[in-house]
Amino acid sequence: MRALSTGADLLLPAGQSLHALVLARFHHAVHLMLDDGRLMTLLRGDAPHGMRVINVAHVDWVAIHPWLDAGQRALLDAAQLSHARFVLRRSARVWQAPDLNVLMRDVPDMSEAGGARGQAIRTCRAWLRQRQGVMEAGMSAPAWRLWRAALLAFGGVLDAMQAHADGEARIDAAVAGALGLGPGLTPSADDMIAGLLIGLRAARVTDPCVARLAVSVRRHWHATSTASRDMLEQAMRGWTTSCMADVCTAVAHGAAVPGLAHALAKQAAIGQCSGVDTLIGFCAGLDAGSTCQAGAVPLGAGAAARRKAPNERMPA
Repeated sequence: MRALSTGADLLLPAGQSLHALVLARFHHAVHLMLDDGRLMTLLRGDAPHGMRVINVAHVDWVAIHPWLDAGQRALLDAAQLSHARFVLRRSARVWQAPDLNVLMRDVPDMSEAGGARGQAIRTCRAWLRQRQGVMEAGMSAPAWRLWRAALLAFGGVLDAMQAHADGEARIDAAVAGALGLGPGLTPSADDMIAGLLIGLRAARVTDPCVARLAVSVRRHWHATSTASRDMLEQAMRGWTTSCMADVCTAVAHGAAVPGLAHALAKQAAIGQCSGVDTLIGFCAGLDAGSTCQAGAVPLGAGAAARRKAPNERMPA
């Protein structure tokens, strides 16, 4: 069997190998922990690619998936993933995360009022508001309460990043209260923070509070899942998935509405709410790109999605 593609961060030199322990198995994905501490994901299908993902065709996935129970072990080397029941050969096709600074280099200079990229950003926000409403309406009441708590906690992170006084302490406290909060294997607040990190990097924001955010995330990420920690680490390095890269490209190039809507829909379809949550953070990060002052990141319209009154109506 042969993998469709391999994330660049999983490339190993000839002669080197790493043991992998299966942590969790899902319908479309299997998480394995490498003995150097990195999380590797086997994923059915060819998207979304990731820097630590090996994509597997459906026909081969059906053959290997039953043998990947939690606790099983495999060996990863430069050529293949070896298991007692199968050998998955590494594809020559390598997926490398794009340079977000290059993709989005013109976004910080776009005015809110005009330009193709400015229009694309506004389209992204409007589309997200509509999709968020649909997602909320489909949630059970317990999941909705948990998700709204995550959204409020993320709003606290945005508030802390705007603070002039005690910025570092406020960011640290806000991140501590957000990480691990929300539904999903990668909790919603974590997805939003990851999206924020991607958006800030894409918009080339270099404000000191961005570095403070990364420090706080690393300080408190023991409070969340292994999969979420890996996602956050990749976001801090500027790595993302092919779906988010497509969104970045569409926005940066001022794509026509159908092209942008298609990229947004692909991203939003990930997980129960992870795709939408990442977009919420991403839009907040882009909002910081238009103007940025030392000591405070102005998050503008992205903050509008973060909170409503406490007595807002829950889904039926």
